[in-house]
Amino acid sequence: MSKTIDLTDVPVVSARELGVAIQLLRMSGGMNYLQGGVAEHALRQAELSFWQRVERDPVRKSAVLVRMRAFVEVCGTRRIKAVVAEYGNAGLALVLDAAASQRLNAERGLNPLRLSWAVTRGLDPSAVVSYRAAA
Repeated sequence: MSKTIDLTDVPVVSARELGVAIQLLRMSGGMNYLQGGVAEHALRQAELSFWQRVERDPVRKSAVLVRMRAFVEVCGTRRIKAVVAEYGNAGLALVLDAAASQRLNAERGLNPLRLSWAVTRGLDPSAVVSYRAAA
């Protein structure tokens, strides 16, 4: 296994690992991640705590932390805020799950549209319109 991460395609991580990182962020004072406003100090403190507490391969831990930053960034978008406002904690859990598994380019971040589709599909599969069928 390579000891580096390709930042154009960050490896998939488990939702549990990403959830641990988000919980550490909340404990570090990063409560505003749903508004997209988290201080750099809180992010670094969460990263340090994650690095010290979690016994995983360094490449895997790095992937989780890159995804945590992308998750925080995408939570500040209008589309994800609307999903969380509509579906509450169930929606947030599905956003977290999708953020752990969807393709991530560290430079571009997570795609808010694809995340919102994943949440809608997860909560009400009949509500999703097939865009291929509509074409």
